[in-house]
Amino acid sequence: MMLNDCNEEQLIPYHAVNPTGRRVLILAPHPDDETFGCGGTLARHVAAGDPVRVVILTDGSRGDFSGRHQAEKYLQIRRQETLQAGKILGIHDLHFWPFKDRQLASEIPKAQAMLLTLLEDYQPERIYVPSVLEFHPDHRATAHLLITHLNHMSDNLEVAFYEINQPLCVNTLVDITQVLKTKKAAIEVYKTQLAEQDYDDYVLALNRFRAQTLPPEVSHAEGFSLWPAGAINRWLSASRRNGTVKDATAPGYTGILERQLPFLEYGYCTPYPGRE
Repeated sequence: MMLNDCNEEQLIPYHAVNPTGRRVLILAPHPDDETFGCGGTLARHVAAGDPVRVVILTDGSRGDFSGRHQAEKYLQIRRQETLQAGKILGIHDLHFWPFKDRQLASEIPKAQAMLLTLLEDYQPERIYVPSVLEFHPDHRATAHLLITHLNHMSDNLEVAFYEINQPLCVNTLVDITQVLKTKKAAIEVYKTQLAEQDYDDYVLALNRFRAQTLPPEVSHAEGFSLWPAGAINRWLSASRRNGTVKDATAPGYTGILERQLPFLEYGYCTPYPGRE
């Protein structure tokens, strides 16, 4: 089905979904991405008693743009900020991987081996990950890492691409109104980053915007491009056959039109049966 065959109700989510009831894994390229991108949704998972594991892939060492901190001390501060934010969100299963900020794409083989072990051991039912459209190379490399392993996973595994610095054509909205104070408190912990930019304003403005198509009582929402692994794999297989997939799955890829993930072209209007 092509995009112009779709009706409005299929293209725009007009109701929020309950994300809970799943074993979830969050892949965050840097300390803070887990909170900025999907902190409200994670708070809902925790409140519902879902198993939640967060993996921070890089040390965030390049985030001190203004040079306020001594290098080694800065790494310690960022880790402590992440632990504190996780505590506020209710997340205690939090892991730090050893990769350097902005160097994840150069460590793909090692990161792939670590991720495969993680997926086999933890067996998540939904994975939250940045999209291949993100501006930051570590964000794109994180998406690439997961995409390359989907053929090892169940077709029913849910992949929820979240937004950091590039809005998506979302197909799933999660109401975070009731946990908004929790997300705000977790964001405020990241003082090293808020000293550099008004990330809190940007994040909450996007969350406010995502409530546009929801009922008036919903003040803020988080948006995701949510797909079963099987749908992504089918798009990848079809694209490999026609030769269009090479650049789209590379860590540095940024050029998809209309902010659509490539597999949106595959069954864009086919309702995902796993969504409520």
